Amino acid sequence: METVIIYVAMFAVLGLMWNNGRKRKKAAQELQSNVVAGSDVMLTSGIYATIVSVAEDRVTVSSGTTTLVVAKGAILRVLPATVPVVETPAKKAPVKKAAAKATKTDK
Repeated sequence: METVIIYVAMFAVLGLMWNNGRKRKKAAQELQSNVVAGSDVMLTSGIYATIVSVAEDRVTVSSGTTTLVVAKGAILRVLPATVPVVETPAKKAPVKKAAAKATKTDK
């Protein structure tokens, strides 16, 4: 009876591992198929770059003044488009005036 429980647990763990592997592989394929020129990406080496052109299994990226040709699989993630931040002038906090001290006058 105990060995049956161990076998069932082993098959459950193997099934979960197989399913996670499939999900990761599908996500990687989806990422690589949606890569377009002009996107900002991070490569697996940690280099941040902008995609210049896309071929079948190669991508030309530009980072700083350097242009590299890398495999599509080297793209770790596509970075979200940055929205330019418009700074608005800060409102000045109202200045509290000190209350005048009342003095007693003898008349």
